[in-house]
Parts: sequence; structure tokens; C-alpha cells
Amino acid sequence: GGSSAPIECEDGYYNEGLRAKTCVVCPAGSYCPDKGTVSPTACPAGRYCPKQSGSSKGSPCPEGTFNDETNKSESRDCKSCTTGFYCSGTGQTAVAGPCQDSFYCQSGVITDRPTGNEKTGIGGPCEIGYACKAGLRERCDPGYYSDTTGLSECLPCTEGFYCKGGESSAEQITCEAGGYCPAKSPHTIKCEAGSYSSALEATSDKVGNGDRKSESGKEKKKKRER
Repeated sequence: GGSSAPIECEDGYYNEGLRAKTCVVCPAGSYCPDKGTVSPTACPAGRYCPKQSGSSKGSPCPEGTFNDETNKSESRDCKSCTTGFYCSGTGQTAVAGPCQDSFYCQSGVITDRPTGNEKTGIGGPCEIGYACKAGLRERCDPGYYSDTTGLSECLPCTEGFYCKGGESSAEQITCEAGGYCPAKSPHTIKCEAGSYSSALEATSDKVGNGDRKSESGKEKKKKRER
């Protein structure tokens, strides 16, 4: 009688049992690691296994991606690292962690401090007009500004000026005559009825002799210098 041992197949192939006379190519999403394989093994998380994958278990997902599922067969099955997080090294099954404050991580980032170069993914130091915490980028709120890259918090707008939001300078928009602007102003505050402001950069209503008028930031500075 014939041999009862299963036929031996090459790496990336398997036989379907004792009576099988031919080897079958390992299907996509699986790997077949040795000559005695009789059933394909599911491709592990962090990797992808095209058809005919053998003992190498397919290929690892590239840097900047991860794969938290088994039985994947193509590189596009690897997920781009999600917003706010980074994925360092190949073959990752999950994100490595959140990006550092003062940086933003949008997609496919490979380090917690991306440089802004495409090699480190879509992300970089926080941009002017924004603040970045834990890898997330947010435009400065009205009344605040950011005049340099790499800030984790927006700064309060200077008195005598106002900031609509996302401004790049504390003195970007001069307070308009007929109103005043204390610190953190999102717009010019109109003077109350019976008061007036003739000065630009006014910072407050000043009361004196029954009249109210606005005093400019420059006038305040001169008083302090006296």
C-alpha cells in the first residue's frame, strides 16, 4: 500500500490532509509556515499576509500605521495612525501613545514630536494662531492669540487691542474709537450712553468730572513712566 504520511509542501503552501495528492497555495490573510502544514494559520495583528505567505508571516505594517485585526492581506489594511497619536516602529497592533504638547499629529505620524517633514507623517510643531495639547491642534479662541510656533496655550490679547481668534499678534487689530478694549477682548466694547472715546487703543472707560471717556494704552504707559 501507499504511504499514509501527508505530502510535504513548500513554504507558503499546505496540504489538505492525508489523502491530498497536491499542495494548495496558502490563501490571502493567512500564512503556511512549514512543510507539514495541513491548515493555514490566521495572519497575526500588526501584519498583513498576501496569498502564498509562508514562515515569514507576511509583512509588518509600516511605520506610522497599525493593525489591530487578524486575517489581513494587504498593506492598505494597515490603518494610518489616528489624529493626536503616533505609531513608532513597524508591525504595531495599536497606537504608541498621544503626541506631546506643543505639537500636532494629524495622520500617520511616527514620533511624538513630529518635525513637519513628510518623513515623520502629517503633523509638526504647533502653528502660529493655534495651540496644541496632546497632539490636537485648536485655533485660538476670540480674545486670544499665538504669535510663535510650538505653543500649547494661546495668550490673552493685549489691552488696547482685540483678537477675533486665530490671531498671530497681540496687537493685530487696534481698538476702534468710540469704544475700549481691556485685555482678552474679542472685539471693541462700545462706550455707554453719555460717554465717549476719541482715542484709538482705548483700554477702559475713565470717569472724571462727571464725564466718561476712554484712555488709550499709550496714555496709560506715559502715566506709568512719570
